[in-house]
Amino acid sequence: MKSLYTSKITRYFILDSLWLMQTKYSDFIRKDWKEFFNTPIHLKIATKDVENELTAMIKDGLILIKEGWCFLSPKGASIWENLFHVNWENFYLIEYEFKGDDFNDEILNFYCYSNKVLENFKSQIYIKDIINEEKLNKWQLCYWKELDTGFFLSQKITEHNRLTSSLVSNWEYHLLDWKYDLSDLLTPLN
Repeated sequence: MKSLYTSKITRYFILDSLWLMQTKYSDFIRKDWKEFFNTPIHLKIATKDVENELTAMIKDGLILIKEGWCFLSPKGASIWENLFHVNWENFYLIEYEFKGDDFNDEILNFYCYSNKVLENFKSQIYIKDIINEEKLNKWQLCYWKELDTGFFLSQKITEHNRLTSSLVSNWEYHLLDWKYDLSDLLTPLN
């Protein structure tokens, strides 16, 4: 039954890899795909397993492919939401950007669905370095999901807030409760 197990965990991996953004088909089968996708160390699948499962998922209508790019179909997105127990009320996304002539200005961009998550985040950062905060209406979370409301905050990262904020040391570990992580699904296998 190893092939059924391998197929299932490979499918989990592919679904989770595509929820946020479209990905080139070739990225799934490159030699360093495990590093490229930052896969859990205990994910024991081979490139051929990924290639076979991509083919099956395209055939099953879970993934669409256009001009070499893979993306979740509405059916695939729904399966991902159910499988990973997504709770949009707790959703957050952190992105970093680098600005300035020498790209030394680091900006943290924080997006979330609820004011509760925003306030929790703000309680853990150095407030004086917030450079923008706004409420979002009908915002496109990712290529397949639109949320009716949300919040955005950007913060300039400085040496001071890097040292005084709990963000650098442990905040990321407390933000993963809006969905299951791929590792949560691998042990025990659901």
